[in-house]
Amino acid sequence: TFLIQGLRDFEVKLATKNKAAVVQRYLEKPLLLGGVKFDLRLYVCLIGGSADRPPQAFLCREGLARFCTETYEEPSAKNMHQCM
Repeated sequence: TFLIQGLRDFEVKLATKNKAAVVQRYLEKPLLLGGVKFDLRLYVCLIGGSADRPPQAFLCREGLARFCTETYEEPSAKNMHQCM
C-alpha cells in the first residue's frame, strides 16, 4: 500500500518497480443531494505514457454511488463522535 498526498509522492511512486496504485481525492466540502451526503467512485485504468506522451485512460463502465441515510450536518463538537 502506498499513500499519496501530493504530486511529488505520485512521482516517487511512479519511479518504483511496482507502479500499481489507487488514487482518490478528498473533498473538503461534501457533495450533497437534497441535503444528503453522497460520493461516487469511478474506476480508471491508466496504461503507458512517458515524458513525451500522456498515458491512455480507460473508464470502467461500472462504478459505485454511496448515499447517507440522514441529512448532513457540518462536523462540530456536538456531533463529532455520533454514530450514524
